[in-house]
Amino acid sequence: MLAERVATLETSIKKRDIELRKHGFSGSDTLPSAAPAEAPIAGNPMPEPDAGSFEELRQRIHRMADVRDIGEAVTAYVKELVQPLVIGHPLSLNINGNAYAGRKAGDVQVNDWVENKDGKKMLGRVTDKDGMMRNKIRWFKDGQWQPARSPIGDFSIVVRVLFDWQAAEKYPEAFATWKSKENTAEE
Repeated sequence: MLAERVATLETSIKKRDIELRKHGFSGSDTLPSAAPAEAPIAGNPMPEPDAGSFEELRQRIHRMADVRDIGEAVTAYVKELVQPLVIGHPLSLNINGNAYAGRKAGDVQVNDWVENKDGKKMLGRVTDKDGMMRNKIRWFKDGQWQPARSPIGDFSIVVRVLFDWQAAEKYPEAFATWKSKENTAEE
């Protein structure tokens, strides 16, 4: 009985070898024991969204750190979305919408990176709040970090909040010289 099984197995192996030779395998070729590994994904595997799409707006907003910029982007989107609804209306309607985005503890907070929006290309870091709860900012000016100060008499200073990577990209020298423990100490 065992001899019959061995003979049957040998016959099936010979038939398999004949079939493999028909398809270009020789007796010395071995079949792979595992599936080949997939090539690693290089770059961003997600396709870029269509221009003007909701997904494009969502991705753009997620790259914004300043809540005023987010509010402006959403307001513009709402206007574009609503205007086609009233085109040709007998009353010639002009509909405007306004969106506001805010953070729970205020638009600018301690440890935020900020840049001056008034034309002066300067990077700053919010280090503390003064007695009147105004942000104290250390500005990088003339190649060094200036002492932290509140906007006393500088109420016209408008800042834009930046993510860390944006600050590093736009102001590499200033960002590289920031040492958090030294620069957050009160001066």
